[in-house]
Amino acid sequence: MGDIIGYEEKVPEIRAKMRSGYPRFFENRLITRFRKHLQQKHDLQGKQLFLFPSATSHAEWLSFSPLANLELIDGGDWLGVPMDLQDETTLTQIRAFQQHTGALLSSRQAEDALVREGLLVQAHAEERYSGEPAAADFHIREHLHHVYKTQSPEDVILFRGGMSAFFAGFRALQSIQKSRGRDIWIQLGWLYVDTIRIIEKWNPGEQTSIFHYNACDLDGLQEIITQSGNRLAGVITELPTNPLLQTTDLPRLRAMCDRAGAALILDPTMASPHNVNILPYSDLHINSLTKYAGHAGDVMMGALGLNAQSAFYPELKDRIRKLIQPPYRAELQRMAYLIDHYGQVVKDINHNTLKVVEVLEKHPKVEKVWWAGENSSQKNFEQIRQPNGGPGAMISFKLKVPIADFYGRLKMAKSPSFGTSFSMICPFLYLAHYDLVSSAEGRQQLEANGIPPELLRLSTGTEPVDEILGVLNEALAG
Repeated sequence: MGDIIGYEEKVPEIRAKMRSGYPRFFENRLITRFRKHLQQKHDLQGKQLFLFPSATSHAEWLSFSPLANLELIDGGDWLGVPMDLQDETTLTQIRAFQQHTGALLSSRQAEDALVREGLLVQAHAEERYSGEPAAADFHIREHLHHVYKTQSPEDVILFRGGMSAFFAGFRALQSIQKSRGRDIWIQLGWLYVDTIRIIEKWNPGEQTSIFHYNACDLDGLQEIITQSGNRLAGVITELPTNPLLQTTDLPRLRAMCDRAGAALILDPTMASPHNVNILPYSDLHINSLTKYAGHAGDVMMGALGLNAQSAFYPELKDRIRKLIQPPYRAELQRMAYLIDHYGQVVKDINHNTLKVVEVLEKHPKVEKVWWAGENSSQKNFEQIRQPNGGPGAMISFKLKVPIADFYGRLKMAKSPSFGTSFSMICPFLYLAHYDLVSSAEGRQQLEANGIPPELLRLSTGTEPVDEILGVLNEALAG
């Protein structure tokens, strides 16, 4: 816990020991090496070099932070943007844009560039789909088409990451609704932090973003919808939500949005679309393939699923295609290999989650457990559960004892991600909302919304369940 606080407080000694991290927050060493090589090659002393994966992502950043006459380095499949180190405002804006939207080079893209530049002999060996990138792209989309139940594989669009997919989908729907005078977006449940930031920063203005944290309170949501009137653009929610794993009454929510002329953006990433079927209720289906599909934890990707029955479908399909940040070819080949194991990985994870929940709920040192099958919203989850679906990997829990000792003793990967074949855990609020857990007002806000600041979020993997329970019990025994 001390290391996590040191990381959030930007303690140099802690950060200097890190060798890797989640890509939108921590630059991969291959990308760092390539960026430093370009700085030397183009004589960019005194400048910071930002690498964009496409002209599309660069253009979107310019719309976010307009700058004229920028010097660009065009690498064919990437753009380099040198910025003066003294321009701290713009540097901060670019970092925020890339974090929120995932507009970043991938490590495989940087690795291939290093090979071309003669700085590496060859790319590292790994198992990949044997076909060409275009065939890998179709292989992934065809798999997801059957899982999402889209009209065709053409209604599945791939992106560099989950946030890239959300960004493009939100911007496209936002532009449609703005043309109709609709600018209010309701966030239902406690959404992922970068989802919140995109809505805030790309939809600025008074009362254009409204939070309704209890995903099961649709009576309260109806009051907000009524008050919003013809300005209501849409509702955004995750199924289940993060980190309390609440599932809203989706058929009722869909009916409410239809009556109000509102779009409905749904994200089933927490449980995996292999476990829940939400496309029939959505105008836009967002999914981070980094989780579950990329179960090895070594590839980033996202997808949009379009509902052909949505009133927004024809216009949305056209607008989204102008915002695509396509995955790099080597990422497609890696994901196409992994996706063949996607269904079995989810099945194994579901089995382990049920066993772990059973033990944690009975443990004398565990105060409360939240999961997709918890009584508070189990009925709602069952409405959208796939015929052979389960709860997914996520379990949140609160201890009756201080978490620092438990966390320090726990012999498990410690990471803010989820949906991998290896189990991992994190004190979620410390990593996603450190500004809240580190202030009295913030902690009160969390508690008021039923979220304990010391909540632990566990993602079960595919290891033998006795091994998972063994390390948890060992740390709890203390």
